[in-house]
Amino acid sequence: MRSRGRENSPREKINSNEMKKQSTLNVPLLMTMMAMMTMIVLPSYGQAVSVFGKKEVIVGDWVDRHFRKGQLPPFSFVYNDVHSSQFIKRWKFTSQKGVTLHEGAMHNIYRWSDEKTGLNVECDLKYYPDYNAVEWVLHFTNASGTNSPSIREVKVMDVNWRYGASDEVTLHYANGSSASRNDFNPREKTFAPGESLEIAPLNGRSSDHAFPFFNVASKTGQGAVLAVGWTGTWYARFNKNSGDGLTIHSGMKWLDTYLRPGESIRQPSVCLLFWNHPDRMAGHNTFRRFMIHQQAPKVNGKPTVYPISSSFNYGEIGRWIKRGSPGDLNRSRMPCTKSVPSSWSGLNRRGS
Repeated sequence: MRSRGRENSPREKINSNEMKKQSTLNVPLLMTMMAMMTMIVLPSYGQAVSVFGKKEVIVGDWVDRHFRKGQLPPFSFVYNDVHSSQFIKRWKFTSQKGVTLHEGAMHNIYRWSDEKTGLNVECDLKYYPDYNAVEWVLHFTNASGTNSPSIREVKVMDVNWRYGASDEVTLHYANGSSASRNDFNPREKTFAPGESLEIAPLNGRSSDHAFPFFNVASKTGQGAVLAVGWTGTWYARFNKNSGDGLTIHSGMKWLDTYLRPGESIRQPSVCLLFWNHPDRMAGHNTFRRFMIHQQAPKVNGKPTVYPISSSFNYGEIGRWIKRGSPGDLNRSRMPCTKSVPSSWSGLNRRGS
């Protein structure tokens, strides 16, 4: 048995000194590893949380709740390798609200500014009380005299949608175009806990094998229609959380860039339309009316009528041209189609 008062042997002293030396050498390495681990801290689910009860969502209240000082907005990005949830509430925040547009639409502008690096993030938002719909688009601007740090992983929508029940939630969507008989056919996906689905077009074409319109329906009767506006490669990702949550991410795929002095870029637009009804087709039909009344081009306040509105496949247009001169290609000769497929928008089912 060793005596408590005995001095350490030379070998024990050497081992002790080596351990102290290694510990001293490992401190910078540990600090570096901890910094790397904490540099990008991602929220567990969506950056912003939207809680829906049994009552109908009032879109104006939803906007005021999510777009204000000190609140995490329903979008996110990684700036200089740090997730926006770690700093956006400390940035300078300004807003311009209450501008009334056509047919009751409201126009707000929100800005978040980093006074240290000069990056400004502007959210151009419109909401439509008559349809319980809101849309926004983000603009990033470098107001400094030097190149900005990196900007990547911009999610124009980053929301954890909690619909008030642990029951299943179903995503209704449609095929894009693959030049086949299945073009724009309706599809649906019921999520199990922990299950996810990402939808994105191919080849840089916005509807190549994917269609940027979605309807999320829950057993509680709460639902939301989501639309993404972008002419290139967008994406929409849905993840069923355990419990009553569904995380929705959307934006432009593969964005990883920086901005030169004075340079500005915009991101895909996104639209949400909230509905509350036992039948999901109520959301479909409300969204279709919203598109016709608020989004379709108008001339003198009336819907624009185009000389040609048609869908054709391969050589069909050539056969029409052979029948007459180009001036004869009018609506009497060419079948008229709608931009949103009737199978998805609800035109083939009850309601108007």
